Amino acid sequence: MAVGGLNGCLERTMSREGMWSEGEATTRATSETTVSSFNSMMGEQTTAATKKKVMVVIDESRESRLAMLWALSHIVQGEDTLYLMQFLPSSANHKSAGVIFSRHNSARLHTTQERREEKGRREKVDLRPSQLIGTSLKMLCTSRRPEVGVEVMIVEGIDKGLTIVTQAKKLEASVLVLGQRRPSLLQRVFKQRSPNDEVIERCIQNAECLTLSVRKKSKHIGGYLINSRWQKNFWLLA
Repeated sequence: MAVGGLNGCLERTMSREGMWSEGEATTRATSETTVSSFNSMMGEQTTAATKKKVMVVIDESRESRLAMLWALSHIVQGEDTLYLMQFLPSSANHKSAGVIFSRHNSARLHTTQERREEKGRREKVDLRPSQLIGTSLKMLCTSRRPEVGVEVMIVEGIDKGLTIVTQAKKLEASVLVLGQRRPSLLQRVFKQRSPNDEVIERCIQNAECLTLSVRKKSKHIGGYLINSRWQKNFWLLA
């Protein structure tokens, strides 16, 4: 089953309104938003509408790579742009630590130029692995679909779920795709969610665009398990 089967499944499950709330903010996702965005994604509307932005969250895991390849083969069309977004955790205590240092060690403060050079050296070291991951996956996409535009984004933040949702909104993405890991035996027995599952569920419920999590069924059974706001563990044979 390829695009058509997934389209039909999501059309059936997205024919009602949904709501999400986070804090005091509440956003309404209507059937027009979800179904129409997915229909335009499948090339069923005007040519302008088909030029969509597909955002895939990437990291060093096998799951994110499979989700990216799935999106490339099932979601992305020739005139679309594929955005590979990698979350880079920032230090929540970086600024406060600097304030404490300057307060108690004023005699040892660096000059502005020295601090700038030190920050530049630190950023080069921190960003290099992320840049390698993004560059490698971009090259893989280009080799598979040379006609598709691919861009890599490295976004820094403290809260991964919030950062992903915010970036998708800022980008005005039509579709957001995340790779989902297979739960461990203990997680299945005790019905626990992993931190990765929590991030994915938060993105699915809070993102304004169509958001899908993708997980390969297993080594012995083909296909993918697809989750959306309305559909859980839909088995897509592809």
